[in-house]
Amino acid sequence: MRSFRNQVAITVISNFGLSALGLVTGTLLARSLGPAGRGELATIQVWGAFGVTLALLGLPDALAYRVGREPDRAAESWLTAGVLAAILGTPVLLVAYWVTNFVLTASIGSVGGLLAAYMLGFFVLNVVGSLPLSVLQGLRDMTGWNVLRGLPALGWMSVTVYGAVTGSVTVPFLVIGFLTSYGCAGLVSVMLVWRRAKGSFRFAPELVREMLRYGLPVAVSAVPYWLVRGGRLAQLYVSTVLDVTSLGYLAVAVTVAEANLVVPQGVASVVFPWVLGDLRHDGIERAAGQFARIIRLTVLVMACSSCLLLLTARWVIPLWFGEAFGPAVSTVLLLIGWSAIEGVRTVVGAALRGLGRTGTVLLSDVVSAVGTAFFLLASVPNLGLVGVGLGTMLGACAGTYVAWRGVRTFVRVPANLVPGPADVGFAVASLGGFVRSGWRFVVGRMEP
Repeated sequence: MRSFRNQVAITVISNFGLSALGLVTGTLLARSLGPAGRGELATIQVWGAFGVTLALLGLPDALAYRVGREPDRAAESWLTAGVLAAILGTPVLLVAYWVTNFVLTASIGSVGGLLAAYMLGFFVLNVVGSLPLSVLQGLRDMTGWNVLRGLPALGWMSVTVYGAVTGSVTVPFLVIGFLTSYGCAGLVSVMLVWRRAKGSFRFAPELVREMLRYGLPVAVSAVPYWLVRGGRLAQLYVSTVLDVTSLGYLAVAVTVAEANLVVPQGVASVVFPWVLGDLRHDGIERAAGQFARIIRLTVLVMACSSCLLLLTARWVIPLWFGEAFGPAVSTVLLLIGWSAIEGVRTVVGAALRGLGRTGTVLLSDVVSAVGTAFFLLASVPNLGLVGVGLGTMLGACAGTYVAWRGVRTFVRVPANLVPGPADVGFAVASLGGFVRSGWRFVVGRMEP
């Protein structure tokens, strides 16, 4: 458990670092491009990344699962995943681009050529550069995984800073710069992970069916997952029924609420390989016992962080975003409740992927998206932004219930996961070690 705590500390610190880089980059882009240019770049990046996620067919997750189960066959699993992604993912990418053109009919003219280049380049670079990270995750080397996943963000910030300083910031410049920096980061990842992968680099036909059976539900779940996370479904609906000012309030509310997800996202990144390791070494009972404690600690952390946000939101929002966003406070309070529930669902979903139950993860995402849509339709016309908060929170509850039932169907874990005195004592005793682990990680990255 101590090693698990160390890995979580490292991952959470890394998440905070990536969030800080994103804040700096986002501020520079907004100031350099203006609203119209920033909108064009966002369109290219959001829709391009969405299409590439579908085209990868869930194979990065399938690769991490395979390596976690059989680390001695990491090399052939890696090559097999890459070949499958290149052959089967290309037609999916073309369909995704066609759908994007159809959806963005009104605005595709200004970004069409760049979007096509971005999608193709980002897909190729992900096939090359993202799969090594999956190998490290399967090997439970979360330190290496955290370092390498931060390289693209550092490269992107360098491109943004250079463009801002030289005054050369344009959307084409940023697209080319992003792909170049991402490609360099991917090349570094391949060179560093190549020697770590055990076995021979060969295509293994016997792994094709297993990897696709695991990966395809992950790819399909990207659609409801993309809609639910970041409040995108709520923002899409609000943009059609409420005024632009309300949409601005909601965007700020989502930004604040998502700060509550940094810790559970870090926990989930470590839970996935850890459950795999417990299954491989100690069997299902050991994995279930460890998971039960992890989820209780997650509930405890989410309760504490949510209370902190609830107490400070009323003062932080006007101070940070301006007095004009004061009316967003009530929505923020409800969305903090959503983020607490969504954080628990994130960790439970990671455990389900570690147990190989990707179909249950897909069902949870679909139920969450459909439930959110239903509750938004029922509440927003009468309650406005308060209805947005209620709708998203109730939708998250429905998805979390499905995920939790899926875990309890597969493994025997206690029904009551409310943290007890022993969990509180363990959390307090672990806090010092947690901080020291994160500090050693930060200092270690700064040493020459």
